[in-house]
This record gives sequence, C-alpha cells and structure tokens, in this order.
Amino acid sequence: MNSATEPLPPVPPTASVRSGPLAPGVAFVTGGARGLGNAIAVSFAREGARGVALVDIQDEETFAKGKAMVEAFGTKVSTTVNAPSGWKRPDRSHKSKAKRY
Repeated sequence: MNSATEPLPPVPPTASVRSGPLAPGVAFVTGGARGLGNAIAVSFAREGARGVALVDIQDEETFAKGKAMVEAFGTKVSTTVNAPSGWKRPDRSHKSKAKRY
C-alpha cells in the first residue's frame, strides 16, 4: 500500500467531552461497514460525533471491523444489517437509533 491508500491511525479523544465540528451530533452512514462508507463514519467520529449508526448488508465480521474503527475515537456505534430496498419505514429506524445516543 502507498500512503494515499493506508488508513490513518486512530487518535482517541483525550477528554470524555466530545468536541469538534460535528459534536455532539449523531451520524447515520449507509454502507458504513467497510470501504468509503466506513471511512466517512470514521471521519465523523474523528470530528466529534457522539454516535454513529452503521447500516449495511455486510456480514457480522465485516461490521465488527468497521465498528471497531469508529469506536477507537470514543464514539458510540450501533449497527443494522439491512438493504435499503428492505426498508419500509427508514425514518422509524433512524429515530429509534438517535434516541440511543
């Protein structure tokens, strides 16, 4: 790998109070278990989001890896295995996830 494709090392927050441009927000990232979606989820965590909900169609092992990368910043993470075509009421899912944070 070259430096352009290597992931940045986690930099856990030094304080329990969230700070940054996204604090104290909650982010919902579809496709967030791996790849670009996970990179976006990690960047939200790095920028201070207090919670990130990962929604994807990936397996548990892939979710566990992606979740760990986000949690390294002290951000709470929830995961949902679901394809967008299977969502009958995504607004309910998002509201219930947001209440967790």
